[in-house]
Amino acid sequence: MEEESWAEKIKKWLEEGRDSSKELVGLPWEVKEERMGDMNLIVAQHPKVPFPIYVKVGGGFSSLFIDLGIETDAMDVKERMKIYKKLLKVNGQLNLFKVALGGDEENVIAMVDLDLTSLSREEFNDALTALLIGSYSVISSLGLSEEFQKSLMERLKGMVLERMKRGESMKEIEDFLVKKVGMERNEAEEILEEIGKMVDEEEVSAEEKTSHYIS
Repeated sequence: MEEESWAEKIKKWLEEGRDSSKELVGLPWEVKEERMGDMNLIVAQHPKVPFPIYVKVGGGFSSLFIDLGIETDAMDVKERMKIYKKLLKVNGQLNLFKVALGGDEENVIAMVDLDLTSLSREEFNDALTALLIGSYSVISSLGLSEEFQKSLMERLKGMVLERMKRGESMKEIEDFLVKKVGMERNEAEEILEEIGKMVDEEEVSAEEKTSHYIS
């Protein structure tokens, strides 16, 4: 099968899902496709999954990866070596999964590589599972669980703000948080209240800037 056909097949696996699915690949992911050099790059997101997942197709392989946003380039040598040692231990503990560095800031990247020769939907689902379990293992081993929770909450707020901009009602967004994300109703209400305050503060700030320029 041609690599572009593989990219279409993988996109189809990710898009044709149901929220009730017990498999990761069976969830209804929001998917877009980009071209990176001579490779197809698929970006998949779902509100129950805390990271955007990137799927690269090319050279006879499909690579699934997550940028964990942990920059190592600016760290001092001692701290960097300590982190590298922990990452190497994680690499030896999990099947399929590996950790690499990428980008100018040498961010920690979680990865799983798959051979396209015999790739099946089941194998792709196993790879997604290994990728997320491995990512959580990295975060836990580096002692970054608290920072991760804050980052996850910021990403969730961003998703809510985007839905507000699209004109969805607060009730629709609350249902999204409860039914899609899996929050309790009171948790969803608290987040919407907090985001509502953020929006109000931004609007006040914008009005103050406008009045300043007018005066």
